[in-house]
Amino acid sequence: MHAVHNPQSSLLEYTSMLLDHNHEVSRQYVSNFFRSIRWSFKQPINTLMYKYTQDNIRYYGHFLAWINTVDPQTIRFFDESKFISKSMHRTQCIRPVGQGTHMRRTDGLSKSYSLLLTTNTRDQSNPLFIDLIESTVDQYTILGYTTAAVQAGIFQKGDFFILDNAKIHSGLDTFPTILRILESVGVTIV
Repeated sequence: MHAVHNPQSSLLEYTSMLLDHNHEVSRQYVSNFFRSIRWSFKQPINTLMYKYTQDNIRYYGHFLAWINTVDPQTIRFFDESKFISKSMHRTQCIRPVGQGTHMRRTDGLSKSYSLLLTTNTRDQSNPLFIDLIESTVDQYTILGYTTAAVQAGIFQKGDFFILDNAKIHSGLDTFPTILRILESVGVTIV
C-alpha cells in the first residue's frame, strides 16, 4: 500500500494517485476509507539518523569525564540552531490509530534562520552572547561569530570554549584562525 511507504502524502495526493490509476474516488471517500481501517493523520517524530554514531557517543563519554574536572565559571558553551519554516515540510502523515510515527530525515534546506549562542556563566547580567542570521551557518559564520564574541569580551584567560563536533565548527579554511584568535586571549577550544 502506498500509505505504508509514503506516509506523508496528503489526502489530495492519495486521491489523485487513485484517480491516475482509473479509480473514481473523492477526497471524502479516501478519508472515510482510512477511518474505516482505523488509520489517522498525526504528527511524526523526526529522527536525525546521523547524530547517534558510535564515534559521537564515545566522544560524549570522554567529554563527560573531562568536564567534571573543570571550574564551571570557565566554561563557555557554543552551539547553533536552525529554525525551519513549517511550510517546508509536511506536518502530518497517516498511520494506524494508536501507532506512533517516526520519520527519518536526511534532507537539506537551501534557506533557513540560524541562532548562534555562547553561554557566559561569569556575567549574570549578560549570560548569553547571541547572533540571529537569515542563512545557514558555515565555517565562515563561525569565524565571524567567534571574532565578535572575543571583541565583546565574552572570554577571559583560562576559559574553555566548548563546541560540539559538527564539521562546520572546525572548517579547514577557518579553524586555524579561530584557534589563533582564541589562544591570543588565553582560551582553550574543546
